[in-house]
Amino acid sequence: MCFLKPTLSTLSVTLLAALLIPADARAEPQQLQARPDKCVSLRQGQVCYQRVRLSWQTATAGDYCLYDASDKQPLKCWSNATRGNTLYSFASQTDREFHLTRDNNATPLAQARVTVSWVYKTKSRRRRSWRLF
Repeated sequence: MCFLKPTLSTLSVTLLAALLIPADARAEPQQLQARPDKCVSLRQGQVCYQRVRLSWQTATAGDYCLYDASDKQPLKCWSNATRGNTLYSFASQTDREFHLTRDNNATPLAQARVTVSWVYKTKSRRRRSWRLF
């Protein structure tokens, strides 16, 4: 076996490679979480109601906004922050996605989903007809 000792040239190549990687690729990925991430209604098709805590964190401070993907208005915005959270009154029949954006940019940095499920599936009802005999 041969063990190589790191030399000055090896260290300089490693340092140069680290500097050539874009800053966005080196940064810690942004995180957005929805808790709880599931909402359960009794029957299929009913509106599911739940309070959801949306929390996020990033490695760099900045101006961030949290959006419901189905709405153009932000749920909440933060200035010069690296983390934040908010309570959201969830009311939907279908799954919903939430996005975290920076500086009013349309490109989402992170996303989270709240899924809707149900206990009972809606059954088609049989028609009952009146019979005389």
